[in-house]
Amino acid sequence: MSDKGLDLHIDTLVIDSGSEITADGRRFRGGNDSICAYTDSFACGATGNSGGSFGGTGGNVDGNAVGSYGNAAEPVKFGSGGAFDMSSTFGGAGGGCIRLQCDRIINNGMITADGLESDSGGGGSGGSIMLTANSIEGTGYFSATGGN
Repeated sequence: MSDKGLDLHIDTLVIDSGSEITADGRRFRGGNDSICAYTDSFACGATGNSGGSFGGTGGNVDGNAVGSYGNAAEPVKFGSGGAFDMSSTFGGAGGGCIRLQCDRIINNGMITADGLESDSGGGGSGGSIMLTANSIEGTGYFSATGGN
């Protein structure tokens, strides 16, 4: 993964059952007692125990979650980190960014860009998965959910 995430351009992508492409927790880290949680463009984000924001605003608990950002029609942003709680080491990291441009995608496994949980701080927001394909097949799943 780079600063642009995983950006894959191929004719046919096959993900077998039990296999995965994952960018879980692969971007903006959660905050700790001396460093804020990061959000888009490395700006300071969530405070208190609040969750990271991205496509929607993270949950507010004893602090503030920043507003949402990105474009639902072209999801190519990274997820934000969750805020620090005094009893945790860090808030959860935000999910990464996966871009797949293929003629055909056969997914019988998992493609994920989930945010990570925190033991007691805010969870990171999910990242993004953008698919451009003529055909998407299979029984697998896609997930870019936030952590708890």
